[in-house]
Amino acid sequence: MLGQRASHRLRHLVNAEGYKVGTVQLEEHMTDPDARWGWYINGEIVAGQITAIGHVTTREQAKAELAKHWPRWVKLNGLPENHRPLYG
Repeated sequence: MLGQRASHRLRHLVNAEGYKVGTVQLEEHMTDPDARWGWYINGEIVAGQITAIGHVTTREQAKAELAKHWPRWVKLNGLPENHRPLYG
């Protein structure tokens, strides 16, 4: 199950089973209001297999996108749901 630990008000570390799998943060430099929140899978190298980053309108959408893509990568690689990220 994905959870979050706020490192400060505009950036959140996203955890799975107690290990960091990604980050959700407000991208204040983005001028497009539909791309103000970024989400990043950074607990593993997933590029080329699934979408690893994205930008959306709200923090809730960013959390939902990360929560959708992380388990997809875990399943694609035949790993258990409680997989400990290499870089988490």
